[in-house]
Amino acid sequence: MNFIIFVVCIAISIFIYKQIRKNSLAKGRGKLRASATSGVTSFMAFIFLLGIGSHFGPKPDSTTAAKENGSSATANSSFAELTDSNEKVTTFDLSHPYEKAEYDFIRSLPNPQPSLNMSNDETMALTVRDGRMQIFREFGMNEDDFAHLVRPTCTVELDRLKASYHNETSLWLPLNNGNYVVEVETERRKEWNKQYYEKLDRVYKRMNDCMYTLSQQQPMHIPRKPGIE
Repeated sequence: MNFIIFVVCIAISIFIYKQIRKNSLAKGRGKLRASATSGVTSFMAFIFLLGIGSHFGPKPDSTTAAKENGSSATANSSFAELTDSNEKVTTFDLSHPYEKAEYDFIRSLPNPQPSLNMSNDETMALTVRDGRMQIFREFGMNEDDFAHLVRPTCTVELDRLKASYHNETSLWLPLNNGNYVVEVETERRKEWNKQYYEKLDRVYKRMNDCMYTLSQQQPMHIPRKPGIE
């Protein structure tokens, strides 16, 4: 496009040169003077036309300009992402002080690569990091606030259920003999476990609903939609 504008400017300048020289000669001026006058005028016209034409040239692409400056839309964005060991992504708005603080804290945590030969310390570090990201991703709170303001209220029912399970099963003695009493006790324990895990599923659901509702009522939290993974 710029080349076409350049060619058009040259063509118009040549036309102006010829017309002025022709008019100068017609007025009786000498060839040298006519050529000098038409040359200066056509050159000035060429510069003027180039200035006008530059406004109609293609504008530099913003993406290209950004690449030339060593940046991109992603680099200039206020959002950042962290990925846990299960490849789940948590997004942070770095323009928000609460999110920026949590992002910086999680980045400061050890982040060992998952492997079959992980030490206990590495496993614990990964569990802590993943857990903190999950709480922020699902409830929009950092783990410290969540543990203080939400978890104690919403885990009461779960704690009671687990306590009753412990109290019951701690009294169970090994069943070694295959007599009638042992068979009856075995069936009773199976049924008890079955009912316990059914209750556990319901309690976990109520606990998660409680955690979501209560977390969204806190003065300092990032709004989340229910059921976010």
